[in-house]
Amino acid sequence: MHDKKSECSGIVSRKVELRDKKTEFTGIVSWKSELRDKKSEFTGIVSWIIELRDNILEFQQKVSRKIVLRDKKLEFTGIVSWKSELRDKKSECSGIVSWKSELRDKKSEFTGIVSWIIELRDKISEFTGIVSWKSELHDKNSDSMELCT
Repeated sequence: MHDKKSECSGIVSRKVELRDKKTEFTGIVSWKSELRDKKSEFTGIVSWIIELRDNILEFQQKVSRKIVLRDKKLEFTGIVSWKSELRDKKSECSGIVSWKSELRDKKSEFTGIVSWIIELRDKISEFTGIVSWKSELHDKNSDSMELCT
């Protein structure tokens, strides 16, 4: 019932190597959050814009994950799916995000590794994007996370 607010910001950098129209991405995401309940389930939408050599990629992903707090330790897994448009060409992507975290004094700093596979038709060597968002936790059973660009 208590409203909780947490500002989050992360940096996602990934190197792209196109081989047979397949690309493997790897990035690191870190953020801070406040939790009071021992159980929290929430779904959020993360969207950001990446500029790549006069090309703009707009990503929008839906993140849903269930959080179970046990002895101030947090372990959860989420599914990430999004669509991207690159040079009038569309590509659908899907990935799995999993990470572990430790909670101390109702405050937790998360650090996770995101890796996924995407198909593209253009040549891309590497690009870096910045992800920042705010999350509002409402109930102990249903929470929501929203992106702030």
